[in-house]
Amino acid sequence: MPKPDNVTDEDMARWEAEQKEHEQENGPMLSLFDQIVPGFSPPSPKEVWCAGCWLNRELDRLGATDKEIEEMGFANVQRLVFSTDVWRTSLKSLEDFKRGEWDKPGAELAEKLASEHLPRIIEDWRRRN
Repeated sequence: MPKPDNVTDEDMARWEAEQKEHEQENGPMLSLFDQIVPGFSPPSPKEVWCAGCWLNRELDRLGATDKEIEEMGFANVQRLVFSTDVWRTSLKSLEDFKRGEWDKPGAELAEKLASEHLPRIIEDWRRRN
């Protein structure tokens, strides 16, 4: 899925600059999955950052509280680790919020996502190797 229509080139440039600044201050955003499952290709940190910025903006526009935005952001990042389409995943998170049905971030969500996605990731890796 391409980025949503309301994401402008200026938005992307601003978010990419913010992501670079974040990495300069805090070090690179790394995924552990390329170490756990060799050959697994998670989304790039830049894609994750920009999709997260978009989600935060949309949640704010809907009147979400700071706590809801924070929780949705963390839960969305947990989902993005396993995602092959950061925009579709972030849009689903936004739709879940609109329905009042979203997962809280943390260990329970991590276990749920791992049980749903790791078997597919490992099977894909085995097929390639």
